[in-house]
Amino acid sequence: MSPGKNSFKKYSAIRDCDCFWCQTEILDAVFSYSSLEHSGLGRYGDPLAPYGDAEAVAEMWCSLRPGGLFFLALPSFNDVDRRRRCQIVWNAHRIYGYVRLQVS
Repeated sequence: MSPGKNSFKKYSAIRDCDCFWCQTEILDAVFSYSSLEHSGLGRYGDPLAPYGDAEAVAEMWCSLRPGGLFFLALPSFNDVDRRRRCQIVWNAHRIYGYVRLQVS
């Protein structure tokens, strides 16, 4: 099995998300789990970008075929009062509230 590919015959997985803009194929589904909240904060060598998470969502969205599925898991606050706020734990990750979820 080659790196970045799984063993299913009809499906393939792209593990490296550095180059979504240069994807030539349209994807049926995109999964993002515990990664988007780190985009643009510089922790993993990426450039600082205040809207790095929104830019990453745009890149993933553009690689989906029409009607494709986008599965997204993000950290958020549990209680209603704190959900209204957003937080950046510098430079580790973002915690999402209503306002930031509307941007991303």
